[in-house]
Amino acid sequence: MKIVFLTAAAHAGGAEAALLELMRALREARPDWPLHLIAGVDGPLLQQARDAGVNSEVLAFEDAIRLSGEERFSAGGGWWRKLQRALRLACGAMSALFYVRQLRARFQQLQPDLIHSHGMKMHLFASLAERRAGDAITPLIWHFQDYLSARPTLAPFLGRLAGKCAAVIATSESVAADVRRILPGVPITTIYNVIDPEKFQCEGSTLELDKLARFPPPPAGTLRVGLIATFARWKGHETFLRAISVFPRDRKVHFYVIGGPIYATPGSQWDVEALKKLAEELGIADRVSFTGFVEDTAAAIRAVDIVVHASTEPEPFGLVIIQTMACGRPIISSALGGASELIEPEVDGITFPAGDSE
Repeated sequence: MKIVFLTAAAHAGGAEAALLELMRALREARPDWPLHLIAGVDGPLLQQARDAGVNSEVLAFEDAIRLSGEERFSAGGGWWRKLQRALRLACGAMSALFYVRQLRARFQQLQPDLIHSHGMKMHLFASLAERRAGDAITPLIWHFQDYLSARPTLAPFLGRLAGKCAAVIATSESVAADVRRILPGVPITTIYNVIDPEKFQCEGSTLELDKLARFPPPPAGTLRVGLIATFARWKGHETFLRAISVFPRDRKVHFYVIGGPIYATPGSQWDVEALKKLAEELGIADRVSFTGFVEDTAAAIRAVDIVVHASTEPEPFGLVIIQTMACGRPIISSALGGASELIEPEVDGITFPAGDSE
């Protein structure tokens, strides 16, 4: 069986890590099956997939598509901001039609038996670029790693195209329930994301977080607490910093913000200078270090004593939660969405109400 995987992103986020493990596992289980990955942007996922024996290529999005994501935290802004969004959507629509033609041509060349799409944009494009072989249509699977309800612009389009989708995979029961509300009648199966237990284990290399942050190391015996996340605004960085501001200063604890911005959509993420400014305003600049993006998540987890997962919105899955558990570190997490399916409070970790810095 020849499978073509589609992804709208190729950076080092949780969804991309999950897709990579899926392809690796399938390559191991079916070494004779041709696997091919098409990404809308370039990024580390492409080479990682090649290393796993998956043919990979970039069929590049134009900027109008790449920058046209949902601005979940930028709904306001007055008439000028609304006009900018409308113009971006119009340009994105024209570019999308051209991209669908390109994608349809690649399907004709590759002749896949199955198409497996990741990311809302790719769900849309794959449906419009459906491949026919005689009277048959190549089956298409939509793999949801996010909430469809969080994409009010794309959701109506996917609702109209749901008949072109043979099946849906959801990354958690929470995501499955969300998709089911919007796409009734589409067969949905929940398959949790996985990690490589050989990579994520208690013993192994650690990162020099203080060196990465260019910050003096704390005194010996200091407890290290880290928030490990992309800079998406809903990942709870502000909650984390405000929690530090109310934490007693007489405790020997140092805090780390581990990660960086990876998204292209305007208004969707923090920049490090804004977070550092907030830390200064809260009077905690001497208690928190910013490491920037790190590639080796396992080594980052092993470098701290406690990991915090502070998402302020429902988490589709929460990959860092199971990564932390596998590395034998305690997890303190908000418990919304898929994250609540991974943690039994006071057994697997400590949970708290989302956004509650106290």
